[in-house]
Amino acid sequence: MGSDVPPPDTQPPLPASPGPVVAYAPDHRRRLHLATVLVAVVLAARSLSWAIAIALLFRFSGRSGGFIEVAIAGVGSLQVAFAAVRYSTTRFAIEPATSTAGPALVIESGLIFKKRRAVPVARIQNINISRDIAHRLFGVAEIKIETAAGADAEANLSALSLADAEALKSELLAHQQPRAAVVALPEGVEPLSSSPPLSPAAQPNTTVYAASMRDLLIAGATRTKIGAVIGGVLGAFYFLEDALGSALNRLLPGSPVKVVLQRIFNSNGSELLETILGGAALVLLALLAGWLLSIGSSLVQHWKFTLERSPDGKLTRRFGLLTVHDLAFPRKRLQRLTITAPVIQRKLGLCRVEARTAGSYLDKESAGTAMLYPIARADVLEALCAHVVDGFSPSQADWQKVSPIAVRRWALRNTVVLSIFLGAAAAWQSWWLLAGWPLLVLFAWFLARAEYRVTRYAIQGELVLFRDGVITRTTRVIPRRRVQVSRVTASPIQRYLGLANLKLSTAAELMGSDAEIPNLPRCVAEALQDRLARGQ
Repeated sequence: MGSDVPPPDTQPPLPASPGPVVAYAPDHRRRLHLATVLVAVVLAARSLSWAIAIALLFRFSGRSGGFIEVAIAGVGSLQVAFAAVRYSTTRFAIEPATSTAGPALVIESGLIFKKRRAVPVARIQNINISRDIAHRLFGVAEIKIETAAGADAEANLSALSLADAEALKSELLAHQQPRAAVVALPEGVEPLSSSPPLSPAAQPNTTVYAASMRDLLIAGATRTKIGAVIGGVLGAFYFLEDALGSALNRLLPGSPVKVVLQRIFNSNGSELLETILGGAALVLLALLAGWLLSIGSSLVQHWKFTLERSPDGKLTRRFGLLTVHDLAFPRKRLQRLTITAPVIQRKLGLCRVEARTAGSYLDKESAGTAMLYPIARADVLEALCAHVVDGFSPSQADWQKVSPIAVRRWALRNTVVLSIFLGAAAAWQSWWLLAGWPLLVLFAWFLARAEYRVTRYAIQGELVLFRDGVITRTTRVIPRRRVQVSRVTASPIQRYLGLANLKLSTAAELMGSDAEIPNLPRCVAEALQDRLARGQ
């Protein structure tokens, strides 16, 4: 019988048929942090802050706001109740590999409808840790697990202690690293070093980009959020005019601010000059407020922004003041790189860079859009973007112009649009304003010429480049292999002029277009479409 027992160093053969799934015992499964419920309370209060402000305004003005208060209490209670159920029912564990499958992250949840999700570790593309003000208040974090299955995170665990979130991320990354092969050396040959070389995951990351406070101040100061400020002010005056009017009568009797506001709302046209001056003063105040808001938002959103590159080529972004983000950027899923330079930044030799990915979920950003460089100098732009797109060199690109006939089409379009505004102003104020129509036509032609001089396109190796924008210069870079659909379209006026647009769509924008090269000669647009389709 001793011959039937294999030697200690001999491994038994793996079974040929699929074996049972080896799962952790219930006592090995992990659960969320108890602060999950407390985080939900803070987040519910933050999401309902606007409704709470309206309820307080109604309360102080003596109006009935009982329905709003009941609605706030109901919605907030539901959010907290859902968080309590999520805390009490969510369990997760990393199941070990079997003979037929690799390790997987298994998450069980649900009170009435039980749900069990298994995410293969090999399919995980991003592991993002974020901490907003609620998470930081209780010392916890939120971890999101991304795969290529869709635009949303495949798994979302909130909240975990910061140590547990970092440990789970490290454990998942460790399972993704391939095991080193053991090579048998000939007898008598000693290894070159007693310590094995560091794996790519163990080597330190390289900081590609780090934004200083000065950079973020410049980024905010060269952009303004005046539209948001004016919209908020007009909305507040429209909905709260009565309450504000009574407050002004009590707090600001006879003050210049009150006079200006009353003229804006009650002007009958007899004191037009004073009304215009008051409106100009409000516009200047809105410009200042928008400028300060832009600076503040730039600091809050991109505080300590860094972009790091690991030895294996992976990029990681870390940023945020109130919400701290630790996000991996998937280079392999890059669909479009966008370089934007408003007129002020362009005069200073600055720009910002964003990237769009397919099926990516990035917290508090537009779906699939990631900020890579909040502010960057134009002279080092190519070096920075080379970390994201191979072969990127716009200075060496062979930029091509669109058809010169495009000037006529753009001039006609600008004339029609401006004429509509001029006609509305003339009908509202005075028909004598129509005497300025010839100047309007000249201005429309000037804009069309400027647009023609700016609009360019190029094909550089495996990249398609397109540039446009008179006031805000925008350059879009699309890898040719990412183009899923190309369309040649022409409006009736374009068909009459022999022009067409070439629209390129990637997986991130199949229903729309990532880039549109306008007003090409029809034959050129079709030839360029065929060239991209054939990969030439």
